[in-house]
Amino acid sequence: MSSIITLAVVFALGAAVVYLAMAHRSARLRRESYIRHFVFPASVLQSMTKTYPHLEEKDLFLVARALRQYFLVHLRSRNRTVGMPSKAVDALWHDFILDTKSYHTFCSKAFGGFFHHIPAGKKAMIGSRGDAMRLTWNLACLEENIDPRNATRLPLLFAIDSKLKISEGHTYDLDVLKKPPRKATDGNCGGFGCSGGHSGSHGCNGGCSGGCGGGCSGS
Repeated sequence: MSSIITLAVVFALGAAVVYLAMAHRSARLRRESYIRHFVFPASVLQSMTKTYPHLEEKDLFLVARALRQYFLVHLRSRNRTVGMPSKAVDALWHDFILDTKSYHTFCSKAFGGFFHHIPAGKKAMIGSRGDAMRLTWNLACLEENIDPRNATRLPLLFAIDSKLKISEGHTYDLDVLKKPPRKATDGNCGGFGCSGGHSGSHGCNGGCSGGCGGGCSGS
C-alpha cells in the first residue's frame, strides 16, 4: 500500500511540474505576442521629433520597431540585466515611461511587472555592463535569426543610430562584436567593442573607457 501511495505522490508531483512548465510557457508566449503587436501611442512617437527633428514618420516607426525588439530581449533575458545599445531607442523608451499610465499597463501585460530603467552610472547595482550588453547582442541577433558569432550584419537595435544618423549616436564594429568576450580589465567594457557613446540627454553616462555605446540598462 505504501508503495502505491508513494507512486501516486510522485505522479502527482510530476504532473504538477509539467503543468507549471506549460503554464509558464503559455504565459511567455502570450506576453511575446502582446509585445509584437503593441502599437505605441502616437503622442509618444511624436515626442521623439522634439529631440530629433530630422526624423520622418517612417523613421519613428523604425525606432518603435527597435524598442519593441529591446522589450523582447528583456522578456527573453529571464530578468537578467540587459544593456541599451541605441541612443534613439533609449530616448523613445524615456518618452514612453513619461506616459505613466500607458507604460504601467504595457509592463503589466508584457512582463508581469514594471520594467525599470537604470542609468549606467549605477553599474555597481547591476553588475558588469559589458555582460549586460553582450546579452543584449546575443538575444537581439537571435530575434533576427542571426548567429551572434558569425553575424554578417547588425541587428536593428545595434544598427539604428547609424542608419538614422543620430547625433552622437552609438556605432559598433561588427568584427569585434563577433569575437568571444574578453575578461574586463581596468574598468573597460570587457572587449565588447563599441564606440561613439556620449552622455545622453537624459543623464545616461557612457560609463566605460573608449566611449562604449549604450548608456543605459534595464532591469
